[in-house]
Amino acid sequence: MAKITIKSKGFDSAHYLAGEGLHGHHYHLELDITGDIVKGMVHDFIDAEKKLNSAAEELDHKLILGKSDAIKISGDSITARGGYVFPKRDVLMLPYASSTSESIANYLLEKLKPLFPKKKLAVRLGERPETMATIE
Repeated sequence: MAKITIKSKGFDSAHYLAGEGLHGHHYHLELDITGDIVKGMVHDFIDAEKKLNSAAEELDHKLILGKSDAIKISGDSITARGGYVFPKRDVLMLPYASSTSESIANYLLEKLKPLFPKKKLAVRLGERPETMATIE
């Protein structure tokens, strides 16, 4: 068994946290892939980087909301805490209660798992490089 690490270019998104208003970050994103070495590698770096960046692209320049952040969903708009109204096309709704780094990392992990069969994955996501949440 061996492990490789892929660092994404990251993405820019906004979210809410309890006690904080709407704010945004440039998220830092890394993926660990652990598996057997086959044909000299765990997984092709270029392929892994493309898959990771593609997953991150879905969140880029979006408002990321958890279930508890959306007050009303109607037509083409979503009303969030604080009375903000956003077009649905600009919002990514997580299937979790909140939009913490841990929840976003878990969302990305679930999106990536089917793309790397027979591999163990870990996603690291940070609002800044010094603080990262890791989900395995």
